[in-house]
Amino acid sequence: MNIRIAAVVVLSLGFGAHGAAAEPANPLADMVRTEFEFAAAAARDGVKPAFLQYLAEDSITFGPAPTNAHQLTASSPDRKGTIEWYPEFALVSSAGDLGLSTGPAFYKTEGQPDRYGHFCSVWRKQANGKWRAVFDAGIGHGAQSPKPDALDPARLQFTAANAPAGADEASLRAADKGYSQAAAASGFSAAIRQAAHKDVRVYRNGSAPIIGVRPAAALLRGAAALGEWRTDFAGVSGDFGYTYGQVHEPGRDAKPRAADAYMRIWQHVDGRWQLVLDLVSEIPEES
Repeated sequence: MNIRIAAVVVLSLGFGAHGAAAEPANPLADMVRTEFEFAAAAARDGVKPAFLQYLAEDSITFGPAPTNAHQLTASSPDRKGTIEWYPEFALVSSAGDLGLSTGPAFYKTEGQPDRYGHFCSVWRKQANGKWRAVFDAGIGHGAQSPKPDALDPARLQFTAANAPAGADEASLRAADKGYSQAAAASGFSAAIRQAAHKDVRVYRNGSAPIIGVRPAAALLRGAAALGEWRTDFAGVSGDFGYTYGQVHEPGRDAKPRAADAYMRIWQHVDGRWQLVLDLVSEIPEES
């Protein structure tokens, strides 16, 4: 179960009021403000009520396999302690209705050591205009010093654009499968050099997020994709896509390995899908 969900059972976003109606639409800023609002609601009302409010009813988390996050939260007791978080990086589709928010999270429980981690949430704009999280996962790591800077919604810019040619679900699934196959054949270090955006973010338990192809390749040196990594879901809007899936043991009829699941964020840039964020619930190591 991811570190954010384990603290309540989940974790994610929130803050601020939306801009005046006369201002140009800025879905990136609106999504980030919702992230701050989510965090503020957790501090004010409690973590479980906040998650039930801001998670979409069909949202997914790792528990450790892909699981309905809203149902898991509803069926689990609220926990003592506090969780604080804020977004340090966000990305929204050119269509303005699907995006990523990620940043540090801090967990405090009386009588226990403080815990630190990073959340990673995918948000979708609902029919009523509200943003709700459709995917929520995270990693645990040590304290960061200095702490990452929080995003300022007032400084975020958005320009609407048509979906680029070739940016569809079929091509995203092909890119996801190709990355998994390259990782199985040559290891994650080589695969990420081939598929990743230059500012790729890599999330693994035990390490704060690594940003950039070279640092990511160094972190993943020796990490192999043991088994078959199968795409369970692919979602696309404009130039933004996300995928998640599980690792299956070698063999045609093998079942998924319960501890191994992944989520990836993709952006269609320069005519192809490029990996923007790679999160694995557990690092597979070479035997």
